Amino acid sequence: MTYGQITLTGIRAHANHGVLASERELGQPFSVDVSLDVDMDTVSDDLTQAVNYATVAQRVLNILTREPVSLIAAPEPMAPNRGPSRAQTMGSTGCPYITRRNRTAPPPR
Repeated sequence: MTYGQITLTGIRAHANHGVLASERELGQPFSVDVSLDVDMDTVSDDLTQAVNYATVAQRVLNILTREPVSLIAAPEPMAPNRGPSRAQTMGSTGCPYITRRNRTAPPPR
């Protein structure tokens, strides 16, 4: 198999994650980049076998906007393996690489 990467950058959402009460109350913008390892040796033009970018982006948005957590930088809150399998929803052959950015400093206490 020949592997390559597909990267979606700048998936943005306003979410209420954080340790401070003000972060949870006011929320803040987050930006996420996701890179997926994919099998590039395709012999089919079957779209059901391809990575669906809209599904990947929606999965990331669902993770970002779910129940708030204190440390979104920790691996568990961004784990994509909840619910249906990654292969079914992302078309990825390997673990996604995730870069998460807070767009602003935390609000004052």
